[in-house]
Amino acid sequence: MNKQTFVVAGGTSGVAGQVVIELVKLGHNVVFGDLNTKDIADKLISELKEYSGVGHFVPTDVTKVKDCQYLFDYTYENFECIDGFFSYAGITPAESLLECTEELHDEIFDVNLKGALFCAKYAVKYMKELGGGSIVFTGSPHSDAGEIDRVSYACSKGALVTLANHIAKNYGKYRIRSNYITMGWTPTEGELSLRASQGMDQSDLENYATEFIPMGRMNTYEDIVPAILYLLTNKSLMVSGSNIRITGGWFM
Repeated sequence: MNKQTFVVAGGTSGVAGQVVIELVKLGHNVVFGDLNTKDIADKLISELKEYSGVGHFVPTDVTKVKDCQYLFDYTYENFECIDGFFSYAGITPAESLLECTEELHDEIFDVNLKGALFCAKYAVKYMKELGGGSIVFTGSPHSDAGEIDRVSYACSKGALVTLANHIAKNYGKYRIRSNYITMGWTPTEGELSLRASQGMDQSDLENYATEFIPMGRMNTYEDIVPAILYLLTNKSLMVSGSNIRITGGWFM
């Protein structure tokens, strides 16, 4: 296996944290950026030391363009290569169209779309110079229309579909692949925190979700991570512009 170098935004927790672990297990270099959660990052770095790859943490606020740029500059300066980028950073506040405020709307779009777009800008810049690479965006079934209490979140994820397809169409000639994972209902830290604020624990959430998911259960990380690894690595050299739905048949 050829050692590759990957960048992960929002990489200290959830699905992205597991992607970081699996890539380092495979012997790759991974630079992961997230908000300045040093204690969480240090714990993850400590775990990664037992594997053959290398993990580096870079404090990153994706709403700041200079942080997005530094994440990729740091990766290239340290490894002289960027083979893949996994965009995971995102927030999921609940608000309907009639409840939506300008402040909350802007916050959602700054993290979910602006951050992904400017990280993608610098990923494409380096990949174009280096002969190609893979970009994977984290999407949601809300991108189709969205539940009534997710208007700005749904719109941000819908815009990511366009961004993923835009890159696939216009930068494929540089051997840059761009794909979108529609990640179904998953009990990530963020989802559990949101539901806890609504008076629902994990067991309640999982029971509630089975009413909507045709295959009868929520996702686990094991359902999602293999697809992301496939799209990031050289096993998917001709896969671009795709939308892999990992939703248990759940549509909105």
